[in-house]
Amino acid sequence: VLGCTDPLASNYNPAATVDDGSCSFPATNSACADAIAIAQQNSNEMKLEVNFFQKDIIQEDIDAYDIIISNPPYIAQSEKDQMHKNVLEHEPHIALFVDDSDPLIFYKKIIQLANIQKATCYFETSEYYRELLDSWLRESNYIFEWQLDFQEKNRMLKVSC
Repeated sequence: VLGCTDPLASNYNPAATVDDGSCSFPATNSACADAIAIAQQNSNEMKLEVNFFQKDIIQEDIDAYDIIISNPPYIAQSEKDQMHKNVLEHEPHIALFVDDSDPLIFYKKIIQLANIQKATCYFETSEYYRELLDSWLRESNYIFEWQLDFQEKNRMLKVSC
């Protein structure tokens, strides 16, 4: 059965077995496009050569890069009640929250793709998942280091592939 097989799409068809490329996504993705436009403007003003892109990192591959900088969703859905009101009201939820079943899904996928390219990755992470990330990175034989963020929390991660 042809149709949209992406459950995040507004026209998702659970009966579809073959994706026909017709998926359309909710307007929340426009927030991503706006953020990319602002980042591009900032890099232009600083005369930096930076490639910004929006991808479904779980479904799509990425081009080869030497450095990948990402701030993927890292707040578990179960933590939503603990968030400050201003964050919930002003940040797109698609950029914040990840399913509780695998809160490291985006880190794993990005690092695995970067490993193929031998790229270095930089991430903002959650202090709540440091031990889990450490364990996965060690088991996968990655070289990594943590740095403190401006709040003196170990949330900045560098992974060398």
